[in-house]
Amino acid sequence: MKLSAVFLLLGVFAVIFTASVPLGLYMDAVFSGRLAGRFAWMRRVEGVFLFPLGESGRRPMDWHEYCLSLIALTVVGTVAAYLIFRFQDLLPLNPLHYPGLSPDLAFNAAVSFSTSTTWQSFAGESTMSLLSQTVGLTVLVFLSSSIGVVAAFAFARGLVQSREPSLGNAWQDMVRCVLWLMVPSAFLVSLLFVSQGCVQTDQAMITLKTLEGATQHIAAGPAASQEALRLLTVTGGSFFNANSAHPFATPTAFICLVQIVMMLLMASSLVFAYGRMTGNVREGFSILFGMALVFTAAFLLIAWSEGRANPLIVAQGVSPGFGNMEGKEVRLGAMLTSLFSATSAASSAGSAAGSYDSMLPLGGGVVLWLIELGDVVFGGARSGLYTMLGLAIVAVFVLGMLIGRTPRYIGKKIDAYDMKMVCVALLVPAICTLIGTAVACVTEAGTNAVTSSGPHGFTEILFAFSSVSNNNGAAFGGLAANSPFYNTALGICMWVSRLFTMTALLAVAGNMASKPRVTHSAQGISTDGPVFSLIFILVAVVISIITYLPALSLGPVVEGIRLFWGGA
Repeated sequence: MKLSAVFLLLGVFAVIFTASVPLGLYMDAVFSGRLAGRFAWMRRVEGVFLFPLGESGRRPMDWHEYCLSLIALTVVGTVAAYLIFRFQDLLPLNPLHYPGLSPDLAFNAAVSFSTSTTWQSFAGESTMSLLSQTVGLTVLVFLSSSIGVVAAFAFARGLVQSREPSLGNAWQDMVRCVLWLMVPSAFLVSLLFVSQGCVQTDQAMITLKTLEGATQHIAAGPAASQEALRLLTVTGGSFFNANSAHPFATPTAFICLVQIVMMLLMASSLVFAYGRMTGNVREGFSILFGMALVFTAAFLLIAWSEGRANPLIVAQGVSPGFGNMEGKEVRLGAMLTSLFSATSAASSAGSAAGSYDSMLPLGGGVVLWLIELGDVVFGGARSGLYTMLGLAIVAVFVLGMLIGRTPRYIGKKIDAYDMKMVCVALLVPAICTLIGTAVACVTEAGTNAVTSSGPHGFTEILFAFSSVSNNNGAAFGGLAANSPFYNTALGICMWVSRLFTMTALLAVAGNMASKPRVTHSAQGISTDGPVFSLIFILVAVVISIITYLPALSLGPVVEGIRLFWGGA
């Protein structure tokens, strides 16, 4: 393992942890209402958007009302986007005259972006009109990522409050999230991207003359703003089919590093803001430390794997000096691509600076495992924080059973109802992943879309269902997923996983909010130190291994054995 990998990771962590403190303070001030209370003009701007809702736009909501409001927003966004995608040929801003999407693809795309999964069974620059890109996809990214953020803060309120059933007001939280967090951040990052060469234009196509005198048509559009937004909100859906490997999306190695920082920054800031809400910043940092350890181990494994050359290629006389460069951008190299891949999988961003399909079995397997952990390691600006807190509750419960103490998290007693709902939230994505993969493997429509045979082909299917069920959206490659079977099956998995997980965890928040908070208890379990961080890691790893190891054994594990020891 080269020391450059360690120094690169330390540099990224230094930037992230430094920047997450002021951003976390800002987020806490926004969602607590302190910022709007201090600046009257902010309160007036919020009032403009909340005025049509009347009293329902400001009164406190219990968890049922809060959850139904977020689900209603998701449904409305899905229906509106479906209509735009389905009939884009009849709508304006379609200079290249792209046809409307098929019903199954329009359904898949609408559900994907409204649940912030952003799985793409289409090439954005050759499928979506400018209206679909800017009004359909961009609005959904703002909407869906904001829903994840406000749900996370609602969950945190439930843990912090004492005998107060209200989780806040969903409409007010949404307005504050979009106005004071998402829009300003996306605007600033967009300017940075444009200054470094990311394309931002209202032209759908750029026509150039090559050095040989031939004419070349290059797809373009308002890419920089969408690239900045997808990385800031950790949604991953790119303007270009090549995602971050496209030179218009990632023109320089510096922008690649900025993208890596952006994918991890929101998750770190959310955890720090959560620590501020609890009154004990160490609560947040104990979770952050655990996430950082898992991420570090995963990145080093991927970097070590991709730093080696494919033995089948070396056998043909090719020099192994640059490692496994198949499917990677020469501008970025194996090391930076490995860090980007680990970041994207861990943060559930779903972005790609290289082809996952071209990774060696260990590297691809670790990426797949990070996805299957499910928004636990740097979960990003969506379901990340509340999924991590749900797992923290499981860790406290396990630790309490081991040492014979009453399981309490942040002074709240954990009862049977809490554990049942947390188990639902943790098991639904796994059920969707494994059942979806099994159905695809035994049906003709599922197997016909696979371009590789053996364990690699199985990994393509497993990766797709793992990605959509765990709110990631990354594509392994090699799977012809734009078919009625996969568009429908993957869309259902995205819908069920997102809504069931969010509902179950908000139910936990509502139940916890009604309980008294005991600040000092001899029977309590310390959750703000390194011991809890290690327990948190152990529980996450054990649950994922128990759930997914049999499936992983049939894919990356068997492929790795065959590649390095089986001679094929």
